[in-house]
Amino acid sequence: MPARSRPQTGVFAIIAREWGREDRSHCAVRVQGSVEVNRPLHEVFDYVSNVGNYPNWVAHALEVRTDTPGPPRQSDRFIVAIKSVGRRFETPYERLFMGS
Repeated sequence: MPARSRPQTGVFAIIAREWGREDRSHCAVRVQGSVEVNRPLHEVFDYVSNVGNYPNWVAHALEVRTDTPGPPRQSDRFIVAIKSVGRRFETPYERLFMGS
């Protein structure tokens, strides 16, 4: 007589149960992390909000082309080129809102 398997429990059991479903619209992956930067907040914000710096801190960004020189402004347009799954992708963006 074959041994009975125990019911699966925990995260892997949930993944196994969910994997068999046809409708996966409720499934999502959430990845979080943090980095402590020893600089004033406004300097960090200015650096990461400047799209020209993306290749310096966004791992898969290859280059950024902007239509407008200077500091970021509302309605700026730019193209970010990334490398993913061995291919190059270029995506156009427009800055629609600049909070004050």
